[in-house]
Amino acid sequence: MSLKVIYLKELSKKIFYSYILFNFHVAFSVVALYLLFNDSVNYDYLFLLYFSTVFSYSSIRLLSFKDNRFFIKKFFIRHKNVLFSILFISALLSFVFYSRVNINAQILLVPLVLITGLYNFEYQQIPKLRDFGLIKILIVAFVWTGIIIVIPVNLDFTYESLLKALFIFFYVMLLTLAFDQRDIYIDQKNIKTIPQLYYPKLKYIYLILFLVLSFLNYALFKNSIFLINELIIVISGFMCLKSGIKNSFFYTTFWIEGLPVFWLLLRFGLIKA
Repeated sequence: MSLKVIYLKELSKKIFYSYILFNFHVAFSVVALYLLFNDSVNYDYLFLLYFSTVFSYSSIRLLSFKDNRFFIKKFFIRHKNVLFSILFISALLSFVFYSRVNINAQILLVPLVLITGLYNFEYQQIPKLRDFGLIKILIVAFVWTGIIIVIPVNLDFTYESLLKALFIFFYVMLLTLAFDQRDIYIDQKNIKTIPQLYYPKLKYIYLILFLVLSFLNYALFKNSIFLINELIIVISGFMCLKSGIKNSFFYTTFWIEGLPVFWLLLRFGLIKA
């Protein structure tokens, strides 16, 4: 193997790791769900979603540095200047686009930002929110639902927007459950995540989430959109069920976390075709 090939291989690996570990990938997933479930697009809010997600998840990774897997620690130590640069730039751009959205969105974002901040913040003997297994998964689903549905509709709920909020809530629960399943032997036992408590019955929990999502999909969408969504629900359920320690770290952080992006490409690609 030539030096040029080795160099290109290492460079592509570094780019891929940066894309995942600096949370650009999960930010695209948030934006994809926003585009999938909102008929009108506010681009200031869309960019706010993207850069605030990069900042939030990067901050969480930084605060949980001691708990990170060895290869993540090693990567962050090697690229700490890049990490702090991304934190600074994403925070700055988040503030810029936050100032451009309407006052109602700004107000509604405040409690979600506080919840996100407390998610991985530990003070003296007060544990962080992510150390409570069930609350952890509910918080993630609640925050994603808030930024994707609740804020764009400005609390002006219709029957359709309420069903969409429920759909996002349960879909994010499904994806988050896959991460908890992956970390079943890594998370401390006192956290008591759903996989830790109900591992033998986990397939039934996935089945319940699948049925709930299928029902909401049927109530919300018709024709081709219903079929595309149902296909994504089936793929998501199967992939999440198969997540675990036998799969690589990137099975969840790239493939499962990227399902909304694939969903967006599939829907708009097939409909326009």
